[in-house]
Formats: sequence, C-alpha cells, structure tokens
Amino acid sequence: MKIKFFLVIICLLFGCATNPNNMMPVQVSGVEYKDYECEDIQLELDFVTRRENELYNFLKKKADLDALQLGTSLLLFWPMLFALEGGDGQEAAEYRRLKGERQALEDLSIKKGCRNP
Repeated sequence: MKIKFFLVIICLLFGCATNPNNMMPVQVSGVEYKDYECEDIQLELDFVTRRENELYNFLKKKADLDALQLGTSLLLFWPMLFALEGGDGQEAAEYRRLKGERQALEDLSIKKGCRNP
C-alpha cells in the first residue's frame, strides 16, 4: 500500500500520463444534436466512437510507457524521472470531450426512441 502511495506521489510530481480508464467525461449538452434524426445520430455516434477509440489507444500507450519509465527510473536511475514527458495534453482533453459527446448522443438516441444497433 505504501508503495502505491509513493508511486502516485511520484507521478503527481513528475507528471505521468493518466490512464484513459480513469478519465471522466466532460458534460456535453445534447442541444447541438436536438434536430438530428435517428440516422444522423447513429452516423455521428459512429464517428465519435471511432475517434474516441483511436484516442483511447493512444492515451493508453502513453500512460503505459510513462508507468514503464517510472518503474525503470525508480529501480535503475532515479534522475531519469525528469525525462518523463508527463501530463495528459490536448489528446486527453479531446478524449474526455468525446466521451461526453457519446453519452449525449446515446441519451438523445434513447429519448427519440431510435433503434440501437
């Protein structure tokens, strides 16, 4: 338990990338999509989901690499911690927004009684 706490503190200090599974969606209003028909909702949902998956894979690799660098640095040569790129960046912000958009589209799809694939 103490080791996990120590690793979390190190990540906060040196800016490890956040695992995308731990990223909360940004609240997005469905007003932008209110005039969409079911087909339009599905097309937009497909696009958002595809881009969200691309970003998930990118962010997951980035977080895994940071964790590997952190572990290696702690075991072998701690000054390497300063080489961690860290932070989540623009991709994480887009990923969180897309998660919110997907939720808004799914809610609208249910509200309009669209058929789910």
